[in-house]
Amino acid sequence: MATWIITAKLTANAIAGLMDRPEDRRAALDSLVAAADGDLTEYYFTTGEMDLLMIMEAEGAETCARVAMVMAQAGMVADTRSMRGWTTVEYAEICREAAGMAGAYRTPGG
Repeated sequence: MATWIITAKLTANAIAGLMDRPEDRRAALDSLVAAADGDLTEYYFTTGEMDLLMIMEAEGAETCARVAMVMAQAGMVADTRSMRGWTTVEYAEICREAAGMAGAYRTPGG
């Protein structure tokens, strides 16, 4: 399975709900990601441009899309972003493969 990362901003409705009834949201998010055919690895609230970060294991980007759609449809998040993550070992292999392909590319004007 691949590692996927979702970041998002909390909506005013989400913040109101969290303040009205503070709770650990891990079980709800575990359930959502599992329903989308993934496994939630980590979940963090963050400071800065984005308010939350989810790390999950899943076969494809479709899992991220499903999770983001459900949270957005419920009015809890906005500005979701998803990306693929690689371990250092996985990325080293990608680099080895790319090095073997370097001669296949001609630069513009080259």
